[in-house]
Amino acid sequence: MQRDQYREELKEMVDQKKKVEKEKLQATLIAKEKILILESKNKKLSLDLDTAIDDFMKLEKQYKQLIDEREKMKQQIHKLKSRKGKIDKGYKTCKNCGKEYLEKDNVNWSCRIHRLDYSEDT
Repeated sequence: MQRDQYREELKEMVDQKKKVEKEKLQATLIAKEKILILESKNKKLSLDLDTAIDDFMKLEKQYKQLIDEREKMKQQIHKLKSRKGKIDKGYKTCKNCGKEYLEKDNVNWSCRIHRLDYSEDT
């Protein structure tokens, strides 16, 4: 009788072991599927991050260009404000270097560095 009882218990243990192994196998399959899904999401997100970083770099470059352009405009405005009264006095600006010169002092050059393009009448 005891043998039969032990055999019965052993049979139940073997059945439980099979159930546990089956549950373990199912759990590992589910975990692997989740890992694959998460890895694909991770790849997609890293690609999105790379494109976002590229867009950010482009925008930052444009921002720097706009800042430089703004500074140039400020300098031009400042120059124009400083020339405000000089136009009436005969001051002109060299096209090549931007320096100011008096027209009455100008002979064959627009400034000390650059020569003026002149015709035969000069």
